[in-house]
Amino acid sequence: MKYVLEKTSKEYKLMGGKATALSKIGRWIDNIPEWFCISYKGFDIENKEILENAKYEIQQRLKEFEDSTYFAVRSSAGNEDSKEKSFAGQFDTFLYVKKEDIIEKVKEVYMSAFSERIETYRKEKNEEEITIPSVIVQKQINSEMAGVAFSANPVTSNIKETVISAVYGLGSSLVDGISTPDTYTILGNHIKKEIAKKDFIHILKNDKVIKETVKVDKMNMQVLTDEQILEIKELVKKSSEFFERFQDIEWAYENGKLYLLQSRPITTLGSRINKKEKINVFDNSNIVESYGGITTPLTFSFIRTVYENVYIELCKIFNVKQEKIEINSQMFKNMLALIDGRVYYNLYGWYGLLAMFPGLGKNKKFMEQMMGVKESLPDDLFPVPEATFKDKLGLLSTGYGLVKGFFKIRKMTKKFYERLNDALEEKNIEDMDLYELYDYYYELEQKLLHKWDAPLVNDFLAMIFYGQLKQRCIQMFKKEGEAVHNDLLCGEGGIISSEPAKRIKELANIAKENNELLYLLENEDLLYIKKELPKYKEFNNRLNEYLDKFSDRCLQELKLETETLKDNPLSLYHSISTFAKRIKKEDIETVDAEKLRIDAENKVKKYLRFKLIEKNKFNFLLKQARFTVKNRENLRFERTRLFGRVREIFLRIGYILTSMNVIEEKRDIFYLEVDEILFFISGKSTTNNLKELIRIRKVQYEKYKETNPDERFYTYGAVNIANDLKKEKRDENKKETLLELKGIGASPRKGTRKSKSYKKSSKCKIKSGRNTSS
Repeated sequence: MKYVLEKTSKEYKLMGGKATALSKIGRWIDNIPEWFCISYKGFDIENKEILENAKYEIQQRLKEFEDSTYFAVRSSAGNEDSKEKSFAGQFDTFLYVKKEDIIEKVKEVYMSAFSERIETYRKEKNEEEITIPSVIVQKQINSEMAGVAFSANPVTSNIKETVISAVYGLGSSLVDGISTPDTYTILGNHIKKEIAKKDFIHILKNDKVIKETVKVDKMNMQVLTDEQILEIKELVKKSSEFFERFQDIEWAYENGKLYLLQSRPITTLGSRINKKEKINVFDNSNIVESYGGITTPLTFSFIRTVYENVYIELCKIFNVKQEKIEINSQMFKNMLALIDGRVYYNLYGWYGLLAMFPGLGKNKKFMEQMMGVKESLPDDLFPVPEATFKDKLGLLSTGYGLVKGFFKIRKMTKKFYERLNDALEEKNIEDMDLYELYDYYYELEQKLLHKWDAPLVNDFLAMIFYGQLKQRCIQMFKKEGEAVHNDLLCGEGGIISSEPAKRIKELANIAKENNELLYLLENEDLLYIKKELPKYKEFNNRLNEYLDKFSDRCLQELKLETETLKDNPLSLYHSISTFAKRIKKEDIETVDAEKLRIDAENKVKKYLRFKLIEKNKFNFLLKQARFTVKNRENLRFERTRLFGRVREIFLRIGYILTSMNVIEEKRDIFYLEVDEILFFISGKSTTNNLKELIRIRKVQYEKYKETNPDERFYTYGAVNIANDLKKEKRDENKKETLLELKGIGASPRKGTRKSKSYKKSSKCKIKSGRNTSS
């Protein structure tokens, strides 16, 4: 036959989605009612009539059924019940149709493609073409019980739960909303039952579907036995395994036999969160200062490795056992996250790190101060068990590691500088080939990232002494305490981060009396400025000295994609010019840091003049705070040097790959991850088409610019599925959030099915258009 297609047919394009699903699963599951399909090509769109040859084939096929047989006549469009979107409930469906009425109802299903309802739905889904469905004619099941089943919970997106809705009689009572179904939620072998009062039932009587009152003794009874519930669970599971995705099926029991009537994908799972799944808390407090805004894949993949390695090193320094480090290896890999192109702390990783130090787990303020987190994590999200005797012994070991670090920090810092200077010695990167650059990167990683001891220990000590000094100043001077604390730490010499400002001032003093030079520095043409600057010998020599040492110091200097002063010193030229003009006008107010420091010291001396023990304690805190804070700033400058060298390496790789036509532009290298680049060089990459990979990433990053995730938010389950990256107000008294689902309403009409109600709980009722055949 040309237009009538049998259930064994493989003409899937002619059959439509629903019939294709029935045909495929029919080879796997045998309890499907007999059916056949009429292709959409059997309908003349111009004349809006079934073709005569199609009518003849339908009549011939119907002869194979007894005259008393009833049928369900329903649509099977090409895009109906698709994975991405579903036309379910939009085309007309007819139940309990006699043989002599089949052709008429087939035509009505075809004609429903032109309905106002379908037109509205097409516009909402951006479907331009009118879709003429194929039509399924299926033997009708005169069921004692019927309903739907989901192999994953469509409301909560809990993929561990199976949900079944069941009514007495025909499934049309569920579809038309006249009967409230029982709902069974199965998790493992546990069945949660919500038994509804069932007032009415649909039955077939005298060739008509009629509504009857349910017998009193059955109104509040469970529709299905536990054995039947588990049988349906296995059926929907089997259907899901066949189609390799979670399914929504329609089922019915007739004479004690379970039938599968329809199976289609659940299309809502990726749009709703399951709050029973793993929770994560993301926060960008403090880290946004270093990695503000959009951060490229190269930078994130690099710092992700940095954080993992340096905090494993921290645990080793503080005597955390290697076995414990290995058990928590995943935690170290998840300390940072990249959300819509922005860098965030994954707080669970950080609080997990804290819990590795026995006895310190309860002191969350310790971690929050170090991270600069503005808002504490709620206690219920990170419960810390009572420290055991073994934990307390472990705390002694950790404390010993910290004390040892305190006494060795100066020696440790000296060795760190030696390793750093050795790793960052002058190398002509421009003379290196790809493999030499590859080797140099791994050399830096081995020499520095795996031995980042001095900055870690010093940061820990600085946090402790800085915090203790601040607390003591506030105790002593109340409201003035914080100001006194700050003044005591200002004016400390030997801090390299203060040197750039001093050098810029020197350059401004040289330039201030030369109007021609000032005019040149204000120019916007970078190449012209570089060409003319050698005319001003003293200024140019000092400027080059500055760039040699501080060209990597700039805003967002830890982002590898940041254009440094070495790449584009235009902003430096303009700053020098502006500063020089202000010096000429003598309108610069300078702060006498030395005076502030001396005044603060005198206040402390006066307060502690008769308290010798307290005075000695305070002076010890002050001395250690000054040293560790100064050391911290100087070590951070060395971190900038390391990041600058890594930037040079990858930009040179980008230059070579561009020259070899592997990527389009040098700076495209920032849209690749570290391993993608290095694996490409060493022959381990899973794709060699880096241009296409970069193109995809650029498109994605353009979309990231349109988003604006909050500084802190919670996610449930897979982070990038369904979660709203906005701050969630947690209501401790409210255990679940009600969902408001929006869609096109489909009201029930006689002889057609337009909607059904699926009741998840007394708090949440969802209505959606669907076709429950039989």
